[in-house]
Amino acid sequence: MGENLGAVLGLLANLRKKVGNIKAKKKEGVKFKVRSAEDLADKLREAAIEEGLLIYPVAAQGRGFVVEDGTLAEVNLTIRIQALEDGSYIDVMGFGLGADTQDKAGGKAGTYAWKTALIQTLIAGGAEDTDDTDTPIKGGVRKPTGKPKASEVQAALEGATDEAGYKAAIALAMQLAAPDQMGLVDLIKATKARCMPAPSTATA
Repeated sequence: MGENLGAVLGLLANLRKKVGNIKAKKKEGVKFKVRSAEDLADKLREAAIEEGLLIYPVAAQGRGFVVEDGTLAEVNLTIRIQALEDGSYIDVMGFGLGADTQDKAGGKAGTYAWKTALIQTLIAGGAEDTDDTDTPIKGGVRKPTGKPKASEVQAALEGATDEAGYKAAIALAMQLAAPDQMGLVDLIKATKARCMPAPSTATA
């Protein structure tokens, strides 16, 4: 939403003409064509300099999550487009969702939010966009496997206080991969000793 509108509107119209369409390209590891942030930045940088426009983020809100295969993040980003001529500006917003097997989900989400906000503002998309179709994803959205994490099994073992709790924790441990199970051997033994009734030593 614009907070101070002056020369920026006319300059933004010029910017749209100069940037034009960002061509969707095939990207390794992605099933559909995408409009890359790199291509957008390369086109936008020179055109913005020519028009005397500054483009920069002014606010961001996000959340991060640890998921089964790494990290997930979501970002709401506000970007300001400001005219050097008179300081007038307009703010635009974008949303991004990113996932990574390590800790780069936040950066991916931020990049996608930046790209989305500016492609929509500059009307730089086109017929090859895949976001606006109502065609279902073949096979549906993949559901979580439901398998526990090693940290969850560890917590269950540490929290067990009786035979039932121990057996429930062992049932979870049986779903782990062998290396994760081996890493919990000592804890499993200690939990069993703590929670399972001692064998009877009575003799006839």
